[in-house]
Amino acid sequence: HVITVVPVGDQLIWLDTTPEVAPYRLPLIVLRNKQALVIPSNKAPALMTTLENPPFPEEHAFSVKGKLSTDGTFTGHVEQSYRGDAETALRALFRQVAQSKWKEAAQGFSYGLGFAGDVRNVKVTPPEETEKPFELSYDYMRKNYGDWEHRQITPPMPQLGVEVTKDSREKKPSEPVVLGALGQIVYRSRVELPPGYSMIAPSAVNLVKPYAEYR
Repeated sequence: HVITVVPVGDQLIWLDTTPEVAPYRLPLIVLRNKQALVIPSNKAPALMTTLENPPFPEEHAFSVKGKLSTDGTFTGHVEQSYRGDAETALRALFRQVAQSKWKEAAQGFSYGLGFAGDVRNVKVTPPEETEKPFELSYDYMRKNYGDWEHRQITPPMPQLGVEVTKDSREKKPSEPVVLGALGQIVYRSRVELPPGYSMIAPSAVNLVKPYAEYR
């Protein structure tokens, strides 16, 4: 993996050129705060530490609006926007496949987010336009949504990425838990119920721990 280091005045600009679609000055997360051998053209090589944090905050935005029919079919529209590490991975994914295969790539990504339904009318930001966030949108449909047979559903949103296994309360992780760069994750979902139905929301949850708060 090759990183380009550009001297500008008394500063060094770190550029991760290997992915080819990484945003300006954003090294991959696995390469940050690591020792790297820097080889200048005018002096001896030296070990230096790469950037610890990205030059901008991480941003994830996911929104979905849709309707639920009486037979349990959910149809809606999904819009997503990414800035940061996930952005680089998505740009690389869509750059590696032909544009005619972007629907299949979006379908696989949707599966990875935990959505078992089908996508269509996929729209993607050109992977090489790294000066702005990566955006992905599509229409979505899923039959037998949630536990509609028993009239129970959950919001159509991805996992936050910090979910833990059932035995995590008793078993300490063998490695540190990587939460990623500082930033903001915003999920929004809106589901219109079939005519004649109303919603009973779950009870409020307020959990406060020394390391996090959940409400």
